[in-house]
Parts: sequence; C-alpha cells; structure tokens
Amino acid sequence: MHKDKIKFPFKCPVCGKSEFENADALLEEENEDKIYYIDPVTNEMKLSDVIDAHGVFCEYCGWTYDLKQLVDFDVVGDRNKKTVNEQKKDYYKKIAENPNYMFSKNIPYPKPHKCPVCEEYEFETECSYEICPICGWQDDGTEQFGTNDYSDVNSNTIVDAKKEFLKKRKINPDYIWSNFIKNNKD
Repeated sequence: MHKDKIKFPFKCPVCGKSEFENADALLEEENEDKIYYIDPVTNEMKLSDVIDAHGVFCEYCGWTYDLKQLVDFDVVGDRNKKTVNEQKKDYYKKIAENPNYMFSKNIPYPKPHKCPVCEEYEFETECSYEICPICGWQDDGTEQFGTNDYSDVNSNTIVDAKKEFLKKRKINPDYIWSNFIKNNKD
C-alpha cells in the first residue's frame, strides 16, 4: 500500500467535489486496535489510538472515507461496498438522471426502529447512539450493514449480542440491562 501518495487536502475520488482536510480525523487504517495516520506537520505515517472515521462521507456522491480506496481505486475497501471506479459510474448515472442530485439530500429521514438485539425497545431515530435500556446495545447503525458485522462501539456483532441477551433472559426472564447496571453500580 502506498500511503505516501495521499496529500491533504484531497478532493473526493468519486465526484471531485467535497474536500477532505483533517488528516487526524480521516487517515486511519485499523490494525489490531491501532490506526495509521499522516502527521500533518511531517507528512509521515504514524500509529495512533483508534479514531472513528466511519461517518466521514462526501455530501455530493456519498463516498465514505476509506484509506484503501484512496490508494487504489479498484479495491472495495473497508467502508464502501463498491470500488471508487464503480461508484463513479453510479454517481454519473444519477447526475445524468438528475443534474441536481446530491447524496446528502437523498438520505432518508431517520426513522424509529426496533433494537436489533432485543427487538423490544424502539429507538426514535436511526444511528442515534442511544443505548437500549432493555439489552444495552448502542444504536450505532451496524444493522444497516449486517447482523454479523462487528460493531466497534458495542465490541460485538448483533448476532452474538442477541445470543448473550437471550442467555440472560433464560436465567432471569425479567432481565433488563438498565436495572442490572443500576443495581450493580455500588
């Protein structure tokens, strides 16, 4: 991987409209709970604490920041299900259909949804980062990618969290995470 090719600020590799500037918030590569970033002063690659760039995306085309894709436009990467080149084709098709197309204006309004783990509590909006009082799952949007995808926020997958919750309910049918936390603070 040729990380030294990346210079800040850089334009979105898909549409070329949004500009990404913050090296510390953007340049990451997860590697056993460590990330790489480019020091904006020395322009050298360094290891840092884990930071979250999952929500950094281009408001025009929707490309989500991905270090692997900045280096190679023909890889799928960690955060996008298509290569940069495939996303370019999709974006220009949308622009041909609607010259005013803008990804951020086409994001569906966040809507209420059931907790993907306990399926009892209802979050008011998607990706609310609210913690479910029934099972303790933090609503980070993981269910949008798949129930077997690992959630950094929850340190678990939805499938495994659901199994753990069901075990606790089998032991105690009245188990509620918020009561458990409240009772075990002391």
